[in-house]
Amino acid sequence: MNITHSVNEQSSKLKSAAKVLGAVSIDSLEDVMKNNLESYAYYNALAIRQLRSVASVHDTESLRQCLADSISASSEIAKRMISDGQFLLSIGARFKDGLSQGDEPR
Repeated sequence: MNITHSVNEQSSKLKSAAKVLGAVSIDSLEDVMKNNLESYAYYNALAIRQLRSVASVHDTESLRQCLADSISASSEIAKRMISDGQFLLSIGARFKDGLSQGDEPR
């Protein structure tokens, strides 16, 4: 009886841990996917803006403006990449905390 009780208890703990892992994983995946969609939209809009800037070049002044836009876009991209990286780090921290605390699904 003692072995059966122990196996049942361990099985229950394993199911509970698997439930928490699944819930935390799904929540994290959802957050990553939302961020990815936002990033795709951001980068697409930036690319379109850059294409419009290149298409509008017709003299030296418009070329100067296009180059200035490109430099500005590079800075924006660097900031966005840092922001995306920080977001992914926060997702990892929340994932770890969720597993450590054994949170139930939200």
